[in-house]
Parts: sequence; C-alpha cells; structure tokens
Amino acid sequence: MRKPVVFMFSGQGSQYYQMGRDLFLDDPTFRHWMLTLNDVYKELSGASILHQLYGSERRKSGTFDRLTLTHPAIFMVEFALAMTLMERGIIPDYVLGASLGEFVSCAVAGIFDYHDALACVVKQAEIVEATCREGGMLAVLQSKDLYEQEPDLYRKSELAAINYSSHFVVSGLADALAEIEGYLKVHESLYQRLSVRYAFHSSFIDPAKKAFTAFSKSQTFRRPEMNLISCLTGGPIHEVNNDFFWNIAREKIDFPHALEYLSCTCDGFVLLDLGPSGTLANFAKHHPNAALKADIIPIMSPYQHAGKQLQKFTGCSVEMAL
Repeated sequence: MRKPVVFMFSGQGSQYYQMGRDLFLDDPTFRHWMLTLNDVYKELSGASILHQLYGSERRKSGTFDRLTLTHPAIFMVEFALAMTLMERGIIPDYVLGASLGEFVSCAVAGIFDYHDALACVVKQAEIVEATCREGGMLAVLQSKDLYEQEPDLYRKSELAAINYSSHFVVSGLADALAEIEGYLKVHESLYQRLSVRYAFHSSFIDPAKKAFTAFSKSQTFRRPEMNLISCLTGGPIHEVNNDFFWNIAREKIDFPHALEYLSCTCDGFVLLDLGPSGTLANFAKHHPNAALKADIIPIMSPYQHAGKQLQKFTGCSVEMAL
C-alpha cells in the first residue's frame, strides 16, 4: 500500500526571481497554468507577473520583495506545480499550507477556484501595501526561549512563527528589526532577514484588517474536497469562514503542530514540498516524528533543476504504483 501524499505550500520569504522558469520552458502543463494564471492577474491588475518574474534582466539573487508582485507570483508557481503533479497522476491525500501557502492549499482543495483565490491574494497585497507601515520578518536559528527571555527581542518585535525547536521568526518595524540584528550579531546568533517588506503575523498589519475582511465577506467559500491541514490551527479544517484568510496572515504560524497532527494520523507518508525554495521540507526534517515517518521531498530550489526533480519523483511514483 502506498504512503499518503501531502502537498505542502509555503508563503512569503520563499520567493526569488526566475522561480519555476525551467518548468515554464520545458513542461507544457506548468506553462499552461502559469499562462492561465497570468491572464487572470492581467484582468485584475492590467500587468504581467511573467514579465516581472522571468524577464532576462532578473537575477535569482536580486531583491524580489514588492508585495503586489510576490504575493501572486508565489501563488501562481505553487498552484501551477500542484496542477502539474495532479496531471501526472500524483493526487494528494492531504494539502497543507503555511501563511500565503494556505491560499494555494485551499484552492487545490476546492474551497474556491483559482480565479477567486488569486483575486484574494492580489487584494490582500494591495490592501497591506496601502494601509500598513513597512517593516519585515527575521528568521532566527535559536530556540524560541531566546525570544521569551530576551527583552531586546520581545519588546521590539512579535513572534510570527515557530518552525521547529531551534528556528523561529519575528516580525517588526524596520528600525526595531535593525536593532535586533545588532543584538544577534553581538551574541553570534545565526539569523536571516526574509525578503518581505511587511510584518506579517503581527499587530503591525492590523490596519489592513477592516478592508480585507470586508472584501472576504463578498466571497463564497465551499467545503474542502480533500483533507486540508492548516498551520493556523495546527490541524484539519472542515469549513472556512470569512475571517480565515485574514487570520492566516495575522496569527502565528504553527507548522510543527500541523506536522504533529499528520504524524498521529498517518503511519508513514510523503511530504512533497511545492514551495519555491523547499523551505517546509527543510523545517519538516527537524521535526522528530515527521523525520522518522515521512519521505520528505522538495521539488523546487534556487540551486537545482526542478524539472529533473519532478521527473525523478513522478517516475518513482509510477514504479511504486505498478
């Protein structure tokens, strides 16, 4: 009997210019969905994401952090990759999203169609840019105890995510994050500033709440057609209300508890990371139960050919099915 397959979708901070370009050039299904989603984005904004994402002048190492571009670009790449896998017969038993990735998991699960999902993604980015002060997010490779014990952290930022026992993320305004970076340098703590201009998963985005929740109330959400695991609740979602897509941006990410739920539910499974950087796969490898019971496979990375990884995985899956 095959292991249950989990599609995982990451959010802001995982993006880079040229993500998915080899698939766009070489895989007809991925290209079809990227073109289809780009047409939807053009209807919504009058512009092209593909021009911004795959322009010859764009370098992977370049700063890609304009929210109204990165929000839809991440959604498009992850959704297109999900459709590519499903076209090849890899149907997920579970979908799991983190932060912005929850929009993708909900679209794959049938809560809303891709057009409405992308419209929500674009609207959220527009509202946040229009109403919120710029800030950022900082990943720290330490136990969250550091955050709780050190005033330089908890007085100047808010805890946005705990990704595993020695990796957490804080959100804050620009000056405060610069002071925190100074503290971490002095204490020789490893950290990384994420490529995000706004302090998601904190009170610093509260000015966007009224407008975005009003927009959400105009949308219609269906019950999921497959098992949907949320990093908002750390467990399954059976119904989505109008506050859900605000809360996934505002509240803390709970990835470890989502994996814990899967570990208790499945006796072995395949965690397939469909995010641009393999971020969630890396986090999952540090989860003691998931690491023991799961095959953890990233498809995309800035450092590898996604097409080869996709072919390798789908080829192995066909052989296992036979």
